[in-house]
Amino acid sequence: LSVGVLPTVAARLFPRVALEFAGLAPQVTLAVETGPHSHLIALLREGGIALMIGRMPASGDMAGLRFDHLYDEPVAVVSRAGHPMAGRALADALAASPVILPPRSALIRPAVDDYLAARDLRLRPAFETAAPAVGRAILERSDALWFISRGVVADGIADGSLAEWPTGTGAMTGSVGITRRQAQPPDAGLDLLVRLMHRGA
Repeated sequence: LSVGVLPTVAARLFPRVALEFAGLAPQVTLAVETGPHSHLIALLREGGIALMIGRMPASGDMAGLRFDHLYDEPVAVVSRAGHPMAGRALADALAASPVILPPRSALIRPAVDDYLAARDLRLRPAFETAAPAVGRAILERSDALWFISRGVVADGIADGSLAEWPTGTGAMTGSVGITRRQAQPPDAGLDLLVRLMHRGA
Protein backbone atom coordinates (compact mmCIF):
# COMPACT_ATOMS: atom_id res chain seq x y z
CA LEU A 1 0.00 0.00 0.00
CA SER A 2 1.70 3.20 -1.20
CA VAL A 3 0.95 6.48 0.57
CA GLY A 4 2.30 10.02 0.38
CA VAL A 5 3.17 11.83 3.60
CA LEU A 6 3.93 15.53 3.86
CA PRO A 7 6.40 16.76 6.51
CA THR A 8 3.64 18.23 8.69
CA VAL A 9 2.48 14.72 9.66
CA ALA A 10 5.66 12.74 9.00
CA ALA A 11 7.29 13.32 12.38
CA ARG A 12 4.48 12.66 14.85
CA LEU A 13 1.04 11.49 13.72
CA PHE A 14 1.97 9.19 10.86
CA PRO A 15 4.63 7.06 12.61
CA ARG A 16 2.18 6.25 15.42
CA VAL A 17 -0.54 5.31 12.96
CA ALA A 18 1.87 3.34 10.74
CA LEU A 19 3.01 1.20 13.68
CA GLU A 20 -0.58 0.51 14.69
CA PHE A 21 -1.42 -0.38 11.09
CA ALA A 22 1.54 -2.78 10.90
CA GLY A 23 0.30 -4.56 14.02
CA LEU A 24 -3.23 -4.93 12.67
CA ALA A 25 -2.34 -5.74 9.04
CA PRO A 26 1.08 -7.43 9.08
CA GLN A 27 0.46 -8.87 5.62
CA VAL A 28 0.46 -5.36 4.09
CA THR A 29 3.67 -3.42 3.46
CA LEU A 30 3.30 0.35 3.77
CA ALA A 31 5.42 2.08 1.13
CA VAL A 32 5.85 5.71 2.21
CA GLU A 33 6.64 8.46 -0.28
CA THR A 34 7.64 11.92 0.93
CA GLY A 35 8.35 15.16 -0.87
CA PRO A 36 6.78 18.48 -1.74
CA HIS A 37 3.05 18.83 -2.14
CA SER A 38 3.18 19.18 -5.95
CA HIS A 39 5.15 15.93 -6.26
CA LEU A 40 2.73 13.96 -4.10
CA ILE A 41 -0.35 15.38 -5.85
CA ALA A 42 1.12 14.29 -9.19
CA LEU A 43 1.78 10.79 -7.83
CA LEU A 44 -1.76 10.61 -6.48
CA ARG A 45 -3.28 11.55 -9.83
CA GLU A 46 -1.05 9.05 -11.66
CA GLY A 47 -1.96 6.24 -9.25
CA GLY A 48 1.55 6.05 -7.81
CA ILE A 49 0.14 6.47 -4.30
CA ALA A 50 -3.29 5.60 -2.92
CA LEU A 51 -3.62 8.69 -0.73
CA MET A 52 -1.77 11.73 0.54
CA ILE A 53 -1.70 12.88 4.16
CA GLY A 54 -0.99 16.54 4.83
CA ARG A 55 -2.30 20.05 4.23
CA MET A 56 -5.50 20.53 2.27
CA PRO A 57 -4.65 21.11 -1.41
CA ALA A 58 -5.51 24.40 -3.06
CA SER A 59 -8.93 24.48 -4.69
CA GLY A 60 -7.35 24.44 -8.14
CA ASP A 61 -5.73 21.08 -7.38
CA MET A 62 -8.89 19.35 -6.15
CA ALA A 63 -10.49 18.29 -9.45
CA GLY A 64 -11.12 14.54 -9.24
CA LEU A 65 -9.93 14.39 -5.63
CA ARG A 66 -11.61 14.36 -2.22
CA PHE A 67 -10.30 15.66 1.09
CA ASP A 68 -11.13 14.30 4.56
CA HIS A 69 -10.34 16.76 7.36
CA LEU A 70 -8.35 15.43 10.33
CA TYR A 71 -7.39 18.53 12.34
CA ASP A 72 -6.40 22.19 12.09
CA GLU A 73 -2.74 23.06 12.40
CA PRO A 74 -1.09 26.46 12.85
CA VAL A 75 2.00 27.83 11.19
CA ALA A 76 4.59 28.42 13.91
CA VAL A 77 7.56 30.75 14.13
CA VAL A 78 10.51 28.95 15.72
CA SER A 79 14.17 29.47 16.50
CA ARG A 80 16.84 27.57 18.35
CA ALA A 81 16.50 27.61 22.12
CA GLY A 82 18.49 30.42 23.70
CA HIS A 83 17.94 32.89 20.85
CA PRO A 84 19.56 36.23 21.85
CA MET A 85 16.28 38.11 21.32
CA ALA A 86 14.12 35.70 23.32
CA GLY A 87 11.47 37.63 25.22
CA ARG A 88 11.45 40.51 22.74
CA ALA A 89 8.55 41.25 20.40
CA LEU A 90 8.43 38.96 17.37
CA ALA A 91 8.48 41.94 14.98
CA ASP A 92 11.74 43.17 16.53
CA ALA A 93 13.30 39.72 16.33
CA LEU A 94 12.24 39.31 12.69
CA ALA A 95 13.78 42.67 11.80
CA ALA A 96 17.10 41.78 13.44
CA SER A 97 17.45 38.09 12.53
CA PRO A 98 17.76 35.99 9.37
CA VAL A 99 14.32 34.75 8.34
CA ILE A 100 13.37 31.44 6.73
CA LEU A 101 10.09 31.43 4.82
CA PRO A 102 8.33 28.50 3.16
CA PRO A 103 8.96 28.43 -0.60
CA ARG A 104 6.46 30.26 -2.78
CA SER A 105 5.10 26.91 -3.97
CA ALA A 106 4.25 25.82 -0.40
CA LEU A 107 0.58 25.73 0.62
CA ILE A 108 1.31 27.74 3.77
CA ARG A 109 3.17 30.57 2.01
CA PRO A 110 0.08 32.73 1.22
CA ALA A 111 -0.96 32.66 4.89
CA VAL A 112 2.55 33.68 5.95
CA ASP A 113 2.66 36.48 3.37
CA ASP A 114 -0.75 37.74 4.54
CA TYR A 115 0.41 37.68 8.17
CA LEU A 116 3.51 39.72 7.37
CA ALA A 117 1.64 42.18 5.15
CA ALA A 118 -1.05 42.79 7.78
CA ARG A 119 1.71 43.83 10.20
CA ASP A 120 3.58 45.90 7.61
CA LEU A 121 6.61 43.62 7.95
CA ARG A 122 8.53 43.81 4.69
CA LEU A 123 11.09 41.06 5.03
CA ARG A 124 13.59 39.74 2.56
CA PRO A 125 14.08 36.12 3.60
CA ALA A 126 17.59 34.80 3.90
CA PHE A 127 16.31 31.34 2.97
CA GLU A 128 13.17 29.68 1.63
CA THR A 129 12.54 26.06 2.58
CA ALA A 130 9.99 23.73 4.11
CA ALA A 131 12.48 20.83 4.26
CA PRO A 132 12.76 19.71 7.89
CA ALA A 133 16.42 18.69 7.76
CA VAL A 134 17.51 21.92 6.06
CA GLY A 135 15.45 24.23 8.26
CA ARG A 136 16.49 22.54 11.50
CA ALA A 137 20.17 22.58 10.55
CA ILE A 138 20.05 26.31 9.77
CA LEU A 139 18.29 27.05 13.08
CA GLU A 140 20.87 25.06 15.05
CA ARG A 141 23.74 27.04 13.52
CA SER A 142 22.28 30.56 13.51
CA ASP A 143 19.84 33.04 15.04
CA ALA A 144 17.35 32.51 12.21
CA LEU A 145 13.58 32.40 12.71
CA TRP A 146 11.53 29.97 10.63
CA PHE A 147 7.87 30.13 9.58
CA ILE A 148 6.81 26.49 9.26
CA SER A 149 3.86 24.17 9.92
CA ARG A 150 3.95 23.39 13.62
CA GLY A 151 3.77 19.66 13.04
CA VAL A 152 7.14 19.75 11.29
CA VAL A 153 8.88 21.09 14.41
CA ALA A 154 6.59 19.88 17.21
CA ASP A 155 9.16 17.38 18.48
CA GLY A 156 11.82 20.10 18.79
CA ILE A 157 9.40 22.39 20.62
CA ALA A 158 8.46 19.54 22.96
CA ASP A 159 12.05 18.58 23.81
CA GLY A 160 13.15 22.19 24.29
CA SER A 161 15.68 22.33 21.45
CA LEU A 162 13.45 24.82 19.60
CA ALA A 163 11.63 27.87 20.93
CA GLU A 164 8.21 28.86 19.60
CA TRP A 165 7.55 32.59 19.28
CA PRO A 166 4.05 33.95 19.97
CA THR A 167 2.37 35.18 16.80
CA GLY A 168 -0.73 36.54 18.48
CA THR A 169 -3.07 35.20 15.84
CA GLY A 170 -4.96 32.18 14.62
CA ALA A 171 -4.82 33.45 11.05
CA MET A 172 -1.97 31.15 10.00
CA THR A 173 -3.97 27.97 10.54
CA GLY A 174 -4.88 25.39 7.92
CA SER A 175 -6.64 22.07 7.57
CA VAL A 176 -4.64 18.83 7.65
CA GLY A 177 -6.21 15.66 6.33
CA ILE A 178 -6.33 12.85 3.80
CA THR A 179 -6.54 13.46 0.05
CA ARG A 180 -7.72 10.61 -2.19
CA ARG A 181 -8.94 10.12 -5.72
CA GLN A 182 -12.72 10.27 -5.99
CA ALA A 183 -12.75 7.14 -8.17
CA GLN A 184 -10.89 4.94 -5.70
CA PRO A 185 -11.41 1.15 -5.95
CA PRO A 186 -12.27 -0.57 -2.66
CA ASP A 187 -9.22 -1.60 -0.62
CA ALA A 188 -9.43 -3.06 2.88
CA GLY A 189 -5.91 -1.96 3.81
CA LEU A 190 -6.56 1.58 2.65
CA ASP A 191 -9.84 1.74 4.57
CA LEU A 192 -8.09 0.53 7.73
CA LEU A 193 -5.35 3.15 7.40
CA VAL A 194 -7.92 5.92 6.93
CA ARG A 195 -9.83 4.80 10.03
CA LEU A 196 -6.63 4.74 12.08
CA MET A 197 -5.66 8.22 10.85
CA HIS A 198 -9.02 9.62 11.94
CA ARG A 199 -8.76 7.91 15.31
CA GLY A 200 -5.15 9.00 15.83
CA ALA A 201 -5.84 12.62 14.98
